[in-house]
Amino acid sequence: MKTPFLTTSFSENAKQAKSRFVNILDTKSKKVGALALAVILLFALVCGIIVGCVQNKPTNATTIMPGDTVAVTQDSEIAEGVPVHKGDLLFVVYENDDTYHVQMPYMSHPATFGNIEKSAVSKDAEKLANANYASIKPLAAVYTNKGDADKETYYSMQTPLQIIKRDGKWVEVSFAAGVDNKWVKREDIEPVIPSTQVDFDYLDLQKRVDAGEEQWRLSPHEVVNDYLASRKVTAHMRIDANQMEETSANTMSYITEGYFVSVYQPIKKGEDGIWVVSNASLMKGQMDDAVPADVKAIVNSGMGWRINLKENKIIYTPYNSKQSWSVEDLAAQMGFEAKDYYGKDLDIMIYEYTAPKGNTAYLFVFDDEQLIGHTELDTKDKLELAKQTLIKWTEGDK
Repeated sequence: MKTPFLTTSFSENAKQAKSRFVNILDTKSKKVGALALAVILLFALVCGIIVGCVQNKPTNATTIMPGDTVAVTQDSEIAEGVPVHKGDLLFVVYENDDTYHVQMPYMSHPATFGNIEKSAVSKDAEKLANANYASIKPLAAVYTNKGDADKETYYSMQTPLQIIKRDGKWVEVSFAAGVDNKWVKREDIEPVIPSTQVDFDYLDLQKRVDAGEEQWRLSPHEVVNDYLASRKVTAHMRIDANQMEETSANTMSYITEGYFVSVYQPIKKGEDGIWVVSNASLMKGQMDDAVPADVKAIVNSGMGWRINLKENKIIYTPYNSKQSWSVEDLAAQMGFEAKDYYGKDLDIMIYEYTAPKGNTAYLFVFDDEQLIGHTELDTKDKLELAKQTLIKWTEGDK
């Protein structure tokens, strides 16, 4: 009978059985056993050393995620030979195998993107705090000179800056557009770089395309074709690459009489980056669907505002403080419940149109890029009143 694998069994051979009992009763040390024990102990020691080395390996690189700001630790370069220097800050957009796809903090347009070796950047707090770039916190004051009495202005949003000199609690900085040699308090700056032209809602889609799926998303004109097909725009189906125009960095558009579609790269820039339809085009498509078919938008007539919807908000006219409306009533007129959007930022768009009866205008309300309500402003007085009211609201009469 064959002995089962990895089990204990009784031997059918008497000679083998006798040998087993002799070994059990023999109390002398076994040299071969000692050697085996030594080998096992040595193996365990080596394994322990290996595990210890792995556990003690710096984990800084693995903690860097898309959306993080990192400091450059050595002079390097990103795609197309653009140099970066030790102490610069970069915004991480995407993680490749050996590099990060990053955005530079240069205060210029268009924004510069590229790849940098993972070994050349760090998220160490001390390195970030002593970097050459930073951002001013929203609503922080900017000063002409060091001193509280010399307050000059403030920025309403997080704004990147270049650090010229640190002096105690003060930092000398330069902003974009030639705003140089200003001072801010050290407590009002933070070592982060706000991103532009990046939308992490599309991060998973970029990963799927990197894995070989939906390769048509790497072609801007094919993305436009897909969008036109979804909207059943049969008159302009199946455009080719020659019909696309580069309207700005990382943005291309299909422009024809009465129709406009803009696509951009929300994650990686370049030949490996996906293209998606811009929010502006998505919003424009919904506006076109909401208005009568016989009206046509007037080019460059659009105006936009972002407002935060507040409960029991009363809106007064810019001309007569006795005349007012409630947000609830206005929302009801446009077909949505104001209470569903309290505390949210809504985008308000006004476009003027030509129509058979004469020029008119429409006001549209969006939550993100989703149209939630609209109304016609069919007289010049209504149009002007709406514009001035929104201007007054966003300038601080809240």
